[in-house]
Amino acid sequence: MTSLSRTPSSARIAAIGAVLVVVVLTSGSPVRIASAGEATPTPSGAAGEIASQLPPADLPSISEQGYRFALNADLDAEFDSVATEAPVYRITPTPLDADAAADLAERLDIGAEIEDRGGGTFAASGEGQLFVTPTLIQYLSTADATDGELPNDEEAVAFAREWLRRAALIPPDLGDGRVVSRTDLPGRVVVSFAPVEPAQVLAAYPGITVSLGPNGRVLEASSRWMGIERADLYRLRPAQDAWLRVEAGEAYLEVDLSESGITPGSEVKGTVEYTEIGLAYTTAGPPGGEQYLEPVYVFGGRLRIENTDQDLDVRAYVPALAVNDAPVGAIPAAPRV
Repeated sequence: MTSLSRTPSSARIAAIGAVLVVVVLTSGSPVRIASAGEATPTPSGAAGEIASQLPPADLPSISEQGYRFALNADLDAEFDSVATEAPVYRITPTPLDADAAADLAERLDIGAEIEDRGGGTFAASGEGQLFVTPTLIQYLSTADATDGELPNDEEAVAFAREWLRRAALIPPDLGDGRVVSRTDLPGRVVVSFAPVEPAQVLAAYPGITVSLGPNGRVLEASSRWMGIERADLYRLRPAQDAWLRVEAGEAYLEVDLSESGITPGSEVKGTVEYTEIGLAYTTAGPPGGEQYLEPVYVFGGRLRIENTDQDLDVRAYVPALAVNDAPVGAIPAAPRV
């Protein structure tokens, strides 16, 4: 990316960072950074429906591994490539009732009666296991799948989508799938599906994951889908301001240090050159309450650890909504369920 707004000098960062939950689920496959214009449309409309006081975006504040960062950082990216406004999305559970859970168990050939455990929770165990809650559909195969070859990435995505289609678990706003992890022993390929909009979701939901074994057999599937409604359009904090938070050590850092040899809890020293700025979305609000998808800035670059030849992908996340900002207008749209 051609630099139009390069920081004049290196900035000292002492930040708390770790691997996001979504990175654990995707085994290190990075979330693609979208330019703001690509991430979401930004039409204007009538007065907003969401209260201006939104809950804060769900970003970790400390590392489970306890890493601390002391980094010299440069920015070589264009501030003016980032949009100044972005939508906020309201997300709501789409629970199954007893009849729908029983129909699903039949489509999956579980071969057992559905058990109503109360509170919108159902289970069935037979030729496979099915567990349903108001916010989760979990399927586990009991088949032995050890012989055969693993599908390639394109085949795995096709197998996963076809299985979801036959199970009637494809929502109308399901986006393209992508392989997020692959292991040879045991042979497993995991495919993840995100929404069409917003496509860059950091959180574990809304989303669907399908784990396949040899010959494309589905061994496990987990759907944490939600109804997604485009709602208010919000002004974003200036990208320059977000960069200042990165400089001040107030950003959340995502970097996979599992193979670095650095002891958890240690200080990580090195240099970072950030070369991308974009937007992604994460959840906001307590589970079971009003929940939203809110935009966050994503600064992408490379981390070179001091006194080593290790050169690692790194991302810094900063909430994109200005504090106490009010919506600039609502985006008229029907709920996407």
